Amino acid sequence: MTTLLKLLLSHFLFSLFIFINQPTQAQSPKYMYLIKLNGTKAELRQTNGNMIRQLGNNDVVFADLNSAQDHVLLTTQSGK
Repeated sequence: MTTLLKLLLSHFLFSLFIFINQPTQAQSPKYMYLIKLNGTKAELRQTNGNMIRQLGNNDVVFADLNSAQDHVLLTTQSGK
């Protein structure tokens, strides 16, 4: 093989190695949330227990998160 051909082949293999071993782009972590019913209040918490916020006006009887965890459903004592 000629020197030029060897150089091109080595460059191609090195480029292929770099392409295959590229790290995937870091995705922002998806946090999991929990809803804790505390009396008639609902509390939105992280999985480590840190409270994010309280939900409802002292009349919550049911609370749930959707599967994407971006909406909260609250049912009050009056059914609303």
